Amino acid sequence: MQRKVSLGAATVANLVAQANNTVPATLTQAEMSQILAYPDLILYPYDPTQAVEVVASQLKVTVTLVNGVATTTTTTVAGYWANANAVTAKATPTCGQQVTIDPNIVSALTAGVSTSGTYNYYVIQGTVLLPGQPSYNQYGSLYGSAAQITLHDSELMIPRNSDTGITGPSPDGC
Repeated sequence: MQRKVSLGAATVANLVAQANNTVPATLTQAEMSQILAYPDLILYPYDPTQAVEVVASQLKVTVTLVNGVATTTTTTVAGYWANANAVTAKATPTCGQQVTIDPNIVSALTAGVSTSGTYNYYVIQGTVLLPGQPSYNQYGSLYGSAAQITLHDSELMIPRNSDTGITGPSPDGC
């Protein structure tokens, strides 16, 4: 199931990052709703009594470069879209919230820029959470029962057709 959660997060990030392959990068509310529903299909046959939480976040990465070298980096949540189940603090971000991303991603974003200045980049983060009770095989009862767990993963993608982020339906909470 963890592999399916990871695949769901990557699918959400990838589809939002494609933004309909249009310039400027736009999505309609119907398209965003469909994208946020795909993890339900990927996770089938998960326990339907458990609510899958799905969030697509747009992160703004502001990088100050001096002679092509990043001296400061700030990454904030510029917007997010969530399915109706995304209610936990872990799934739902706060607009303007600072987040940490891997420095290698910043290096990839700024590769080839040799001038000094402050630059803005955008990345899309797909997040999927699946709460559930672990299932057991015939040996499970030997060790007793386990507590409920939440499987979780997030994936980052760079928008394909926009240097200024994704436009479309108003982001939730922003």
